[in-house]
Amino acid sequence: MFSRQITVFTLITLLFFAMAIYLFAQEEIQESYNNIVNLITPPQEPGSPKQDTLYQSFVTSPIDWHTQMNKIKEEGFIGNFFIASITNADYLTRTLTMNFDFNFGGEFSDIRKVVAKSECPIESSYVLLQDNLEVIAEKVDFFDDDGAYIRQSGDNIISYCQNDNCSIIGQECILMRIENEFE
Repeated sequence: MFSRQITVFTLITLLFFAMAIYLFAQEEIQESYNNIVNLITPPQEPGSPKQDTLYQSFVTSPIDWHTQMNKIKEEGFIGNFFIASITNADYLTRTLTMNFDFNFGGEFSDIRKVVAKSECPIESSYVLLQDNLEVIAEKVDFFDDDGAYIRQSGDNIISYCQNDNCSIIGQECILMRIENEFE
């Protein structure tokens, strides 16, 4: 009976100390856990995406858009991927009017308006929510008959410029919706 009381007392004491350690070191434990589970990756350097596709690169590691957009400004559009704000969509001509901010994320904007024909292949087109990168749709035609995908000013598009003045975009396209209107 006496040994059972000591065992119960020992367990209660250990539990008390474990709770005390947890309470005092909670922040450090959480930070360590986050570092293990969510490995921090540095932003991608400008140039080709680091994964097989732009979509995989975008959702698995941050892209330094400020540097990437400056690269486009210095070297030109052709073959470079970009992020731009959509201001208008013409479903008949399959064109997008976009604002390119060459100082993306910087204090002062450096906006250039571009109108481009979309040649986004269905098999490489994705629709994501901007705030949490939730996939809304994939393998879609942004200009489908009911016009459900590109609707709002403020949506962003990530794609590749196919020529010198970026009047054609394609290869791979990611539409970043400001809200999910499909729910």
